Amino acid sequence: MPESINQSAFFTMSAAFLLSLVALFFLFQRHIDGRPLLAYQPRRSVPWGPLAAMVPLFFLVLNFFGEPSEDINPSEYITSGWLSSAAMIGIVVAAMALLATLVDANARDLGLPSSLRQLLSDTAIGIFACIASLVPIYSVLYVLHMVFQPEQQHQLIEKLLEHRSPQMMLVGFVLAVIAAPVFEEFTFRTLLQGWLERREDELSDDQESEPVQAELETDPDGEPARPQRGMIAGLPHGWAPILITSLVFGLAHVGHGVAPVPLVVFGIVLGYLYQRTHRLAASIAAHMFFNAYSMGLLWLQIG
Repeated sequence: MPESINQSAFFTMSAAFLLSLVALFFLFQRHIDGRPLLAYQPRRSVPWGPLAAMVPLFFLVLNFFGEPSEDINPSEYITSGWLSSAAMIGIVVAAMALLATLVDANARDLGLPSSLRQLLSDTAIGIFACIASLVPIYSVLYVLHMVFQPEQQHQLIEKLLEHRSPQMMLVGFVLAVIAAPVFEEFTFRTLLQGWLERREDELSDDQESEPVQAELETDPDGEPARPQRGMIAGLPHGWAPILITSLVFGLAHVGHGVAPVPLVVFGIVLGYLYQRTHRLAASIAAHMFFNAYSMGLLWLQIG
């Protein structure tokens, strides 16, 4: 990251942090009032097994070890960026089609919205959650930078700092703000976290009850009933899949300086959004907004 912050970037960061504090205050008020931060919406356990959850991670490993070398020229990097973006979107579409065909996964299983209104609502929730998370995430990132002063950054950032062409900016935007969030949220939240939630339900004492009836029951606060026992002792139901997926999400970004640590924090936010809605739109919107904000700051710095 650039060591100095210009006036435009400083104003943008200040405004974003102020909005983040307001959002955090709103969420804190909901918490002390005894209201859930986000209503829980149950669904049946996903129909796929561990193979579907692990295969997409294989592509992330290939992407990590197969990143272009530092000696690649801008033209080659732009071509690679377009191909990577197309490949990530193509993998998501193909994986959804395969799951629908092989295990009869429906739209709800795949985390798709049922209506435009639901899509817009989830998008707004995701953007709000991202804004609220900016202060804690960037605070962790700032402290880590102060302590470790890393020189290594994400290769996309390094290339944009070296070559400030419009073509590099465009491919960087498509790769970071569109393709990567869609691919990573489908991989980590729908496939991996979805399967971990299935495993947690299978280990739960309440798994003996009929799935349909369980979705109709409610707890004293009006929330749909959920098993109380989680996958890991001491953690409430739903949190073990969130934390495991968040840790893997952070580890998938090893090699990008200190980014894996704050990304684990962000992964918890994304996992919570998915666990409460069981749809992808909220976490994708949060991920896209976060990457767009980060890219915007970078553009203001190098513009």
